Amino acid sequence: MALADLIVYCTQADVEDVLSPLGVRLRLDDDRDDNVSDDEQHRMTACIARASEEINKYCWQKYTPESLATSNWVNQATALLAAVFLCRSRGNPIPESLIEERDEIKEELQEIKAGQLLLPNVPLRRRPSPKVSNVRVSAHFQYKAIRKERNCVSPDVDGLPQQPDYREQATPEL
Repeated sequence: MALADLIVYCTQADVEDVLSPLGVRLRLDDDRDDNVSDDEQHRMTACIARASEEINKYCWQKYTPESLATSNWVNQATALLAAVFLCRSRGNPIPESLIEERDEIKEELQEIKAGQLLLPNVPLRRRPSPKVSNVRVSAHFQYKAIRKERNCVSPDVDGLPQQPDYREQATPEL
């Protein structure tokens, strides 16, 4: 079974900014030969993928992965989560500073999921926007409203109520 393509939001260099290059190498080098093999490097890739999935778990409904990849906050949060997962991968203790920052990130992610917090400079998905078809806005009527053109749409589009345009119905076309 093939896994879905995943957009990752950080790199190993970003994780090294959190833990330091020596800290990352010490957590990856299982056989202590001062050389990280491909099998050991795979654990870093898995930690970055898991951290990216953690971000997706909270932000998927509101943001597209492409737009999340442009956010500095998402990059830093993913790097921090990947560093925590890397520390836990071999049973090493997680530094206290990372635990505190991870808890802050988790709280912010829960606020994003609940809709109480929005990511700066990241556009929302188009899914929350309303679906409107065959509309026109006319300033000539006494009550300004967005009106649907008659005979252009089905009577009940997506369960949305229609506002009849009584003046248009009573006005003959010339």
